[in-house]
Amino acid sequence: MKSWVLAMSFVCSVLASNALATLPADQTVYYLIREDPDDAQSDVVFEIELDITAEQGTANAVEWSVTEARFAEIGTNGTAVDSWTDEDPAITSSNGLWWVSHDDVENPDPAEFNVPPHIEGTAANDSSGDDLDYAFVNGDLTQAQSGMYNGRVAGLTHSFARIASAEPIVEGENEPVEVPYPSDEPPAG
Repeated sequence: MKSWVLAMSFVCSVLASNALATLPADQTVYYLIREDPDDAQSDVVFEIELDITAEQGTANAVEWSVTEARFAEIGTNGTAVDSWTDEDPAITSSNGLWWVSHDDVENPDPAEFNVPPHIEGTAANDSSGDDLDYAFVNGDLTQAQSGMYNGRVAGLTHSFARIASAEPIVEGENEPVEVPYPSDEPPAG
């Protein structure tokens, strides 16, 4: 019995040492979809913003929940022409969380969010227009695409469509999207 108690104490201490004592601060992660996905200079036509909260972690990874997803169709002048919000969207994973590896878990780098979660649902229009049916998931990139945006790139398979429209606003398969800036700064345009 004594050896069992010692063994359990050891296991508990190992598990406790692997748990992250301090979780990172909330983050906002952005994905920019361009008119021509393979041209880093083409216009941004759609933007995804995910507000995320760390739920649990280890010394080199964190499981994040998405507290809010915001979507914007971007016009030719670089400003939003329509926008939508989904509160607490469901992540398609075994536990409903998004597992992300980090070099420094207390200071996540936006480039580390280059494997987007699988999320689909309906977002409410922020004004009086049609709601948005959306779906996005990690996609595969070619070696050349992986080097775009100085490595701040994610592969994305996605579809965004107004509920009343048969035509999507934007859709793509295995496209490079930019993960462009620190999570505490708003988008540039």
